Amino acid sequence: MAIELATDQTIRLQDGRQLGFAIYGRQDGHPVFFFHGGNNSRLAGALLEKGAVANNAMIIAPDRPGFGLSDFQQQRSLLDWPKDIAALADHLQLQSFKLIGHSGGGPHALATAYSLADRCQAVALVSSAAPPAAKDKRAIPFRMIGFLARRFPAIHRRILADQGKKLRKQPTIFLQQWGWMSKADGRLFTEQPEIAELLVADMIEADRNGIDGAVHEHHLYVKPWGFELDRINTPVDIWCGLADVMAPSSWGEFLERQLANSHGYYLLQEGHVSLLVNQQNKILKQLLEH
Repeated sequence: MAIELATDQTIRLQDGRQLGFAIYGRQDGHPVFFFHGGNNSRLAGALLEKGAVANNAMIIAPDRPGFGLSDFQQQRSLLDWPKDIAALADHLQLQSFKLIGHSGGGPHALATAYSLADRCQAVALVSSAAPPAAKDKRAIPFRMIGFLARRFPAIHRRILADQGKKLRKQPTIFLQQWGWMSKADGRLFTEQPEIAELLVADMIEADRNGIDGAVHEHHLYVKPWGFELDRINTPVDIWCGLADVMAPSSWGEFLERQLANSHGYYLLQEGHVSLLVNQQNKILKQLLEH
């Protein structure tokens, strides 16, 4: 089967839902699934295009339920996601693969490594969220998301809806506010405006059919994940930016302690997105060496 490089692809799952995905990099490269963050879509996979080409990797970037081209799934848990990945891997005729989980994609990568241990060869967590037990007062955005999702769901939904409107009407201001909060990411957006443009398009695509996917997923981060991290024996690389104000390095340290076969990489001047973009070559190279 020839795998097509394309940003808009879909399959129909056994329960009738549509799953959207995109493929970047090399058509015949090493298969690597990329799991986007909690307000992103399959289009974020394009952030890894250069690294994928340089490292002979094929990046498969699926939309999670309710994001982009993928239908919403009621009462989804983290452990439901590996079933979708198994179906997509079967469709692409991939017996084994490796994973990159960015931000909110991190918990989904770990759930997949847990459930599909026979097929998942290695994982890279980049700026990953961590379980509720990994407390850190510096993780203000994630803490606020969790607080609102648990205590004030109507306000949480309104904030996500307003964020989407601002992104569409005033993307420059949105990125400036992000850059003010995260200096490392702000430098990235200034020095590489094409990255900022891609990220805006990606986030707009994420809620093309509404915000139910993001609203539901934010609840998943802040409640028990449904599996034990110390039961995962797959090699896991943990990449953290020490200038990341969204996913603090203490979360990486927590994950490193919990995961039996892991190694942490802590980079001084990288932020939440800049780490993924600037270090993609190292991330992919290390992942593919497992």
